[in-house]
Amino acid sequence: MRTTAGDTNGWGYKRIQGELLKLGHRVSASTIRRVLKSLRIPPAPGRRTDTTWRQFLQVQAATMLATDFFHVDCAFTLRRLYCLFIIEAGSRYVHQLHPPRADHPAADLSQERIRRRPVLGGLLNEYERAA
Repeated sequence: MRTTAGDTNGWGYKRIQGELLKLGHRVSASTIRRVLKSLRIPPAPGRRTDTTWRQFLQVQAATMLATDFFHVDCAFTLRRLYCLFIIEAGSRYVHQLHPPRADHPAADLSQERIRRRPVLGGLLNEYERAA
């Protein structure tokens, strides 16, 4: 039995066809070959498979964002401050330096009651203004 480069044990045309069929998409192996060829993606054995995690992250860094949400308890004002921190991994540019909408000041909630409702057995909490 003769096999072509696209039909080897790797992610060849037939395997891609089978995986697409599992997802409910019926596509012929020749169509997959034509699409991969038009995108200049070689058959499975010719593809580079030795990419390290570090190399992958370096290539993807331009489109990756890192985010963190944390709080800081201020000893001077005795208030808790919440911070959403977003940084671009590639350029290390920091984004949430201003309130989400600088033209609309944050609501003063010091006079209003806030109701907390546990969700998922207390794993998460939802907050809303009490009526």
